[in-house]
Amino acid sequence: MATSAQPRIAPGGFWHIGPIAWIANKTGSRLMGVPDYRVVTTLGRNKRLFPFFFAYISYFQYLSQIRLRNVELAILRVAHLRESVYELNHHIVMSARAGITDEERARVGEGPSAPGWSAKEKALLTAVDGYITDKAIADADWAELRRHFHERQILEILLLVGSYDSLATTFDIIGLQTEYPANPFE
Repeated sequence: MATSAQPRIAPGGFWHIGPIAWIANKTGSRLMGVPDYRVVTTLGRNKRLFPFFFAYISYFQYLSQIRLRNVELAILRVAHLRESVYELNHHIVMSARAGITDEERARVGEGPSAPGWSAKEKALLTAVDGYITDKAIADADWAELRRHFHERQILEILLLVGSYDSLATTFDIIGLQTEYPANPFE
């Protein structure tokens, strides 16, 4: 739900984003099948912060103790709850690479009560809902989460959800425009 029809901070070229973000843009745009990876060329305008931010966010995709499928389910749920067009479009593509089907992506929008989730997936999506909508996780939901994830994984889940909640806010405020033509919320 962008607050601006035009970007308040426009994507930058090589001289604006520097070599690290430029390489990340070229690599990411090839992987995502887009000419410009706008999250990188926009956030990369802060050349000092970008390498740390990118390493942190990349951790969840490549080094997480949580299966990539669960990482993507959590991100998709955050994107749905926050109505983040950029996040959702971006992670529709990324979740397909994690083995999430079109039917499952549609079900993410329905939430944890939708039929077909495993107990573990339901616990994860319920925790995401609590975090985003209430900024809390109820004791019963926490106990269920603990049945399926160990402590280190739960910390990752909380930091993952918080990071993508923050990113959704940032994307909305700066008016980050999606690379994809469709708005999945329309």
